[in-house]
Amino acid sequence: MKPHTQSANLRSDTRAVLDAFEAKVERYSTLERTVLPDTQPPVPPVPIQQRGSAESPGTMRLNESVKAGVEIFALEGEIDLHYAPVLRSLFQAKVKARTPALVLDLSKVEHIDSTGLAAIIEYFRDTAKTAGLFCLVGLNQNLKSIFEIVKLDKAIPMFETLPAALAALQQGALQPPPGALFGRPAA
Repeated sequence: MKPHTQSANLRSDTRAVLDAFEAKVERYSTLERTVLPDTQPPVPPVPIQQRGSAESPGTMRLNESVKAGVEIFALEGEIDLHYAPVLRSLFQAKVKARTPALVLDLSKVEHIDSTGLAAIIEYFRDTAKTAGLFCLVGLNQNLKSIFEIVKLDKAIPMFETLPAALAALQQGALQPPPGALFGRPAA
């Protein structure tokens, strides 16, 4: 075969492949329009609050209050990747406001994942920079075991009840975390 003929055959083959491809694209486009007509109503997005089952709706609630000059975040539900960013933002606002003491009440929290733990650890670290006080209250056995596994029970003060935590804060029994805990020299 001459080079000129090979080139013509290659162009012919390329054209045939392109035509076949365009035909498949056209059939796919037609099929797509047939299967998913524009007249179908759009599927509404499912809000985070509607996740989960009937027994565990997957919602998170926050009740913020102040008792004896101590700010309290009482959480209810699950602290997971859907809610952790919200909790992180709330914590960052408290750090920015230089909140002197915050109690995180977890007595109605059913579950916490690694993103929730990270938000709590970050707040604990950041509050140390402002000599703020932070403690946890009301952890159920499931949460206690999670905090024990990652050794947070050794770093973050934990209390069984809110009155016990408030009493410890009022008596000065809690101290800000040492800077050395976060790789900085202790003050």
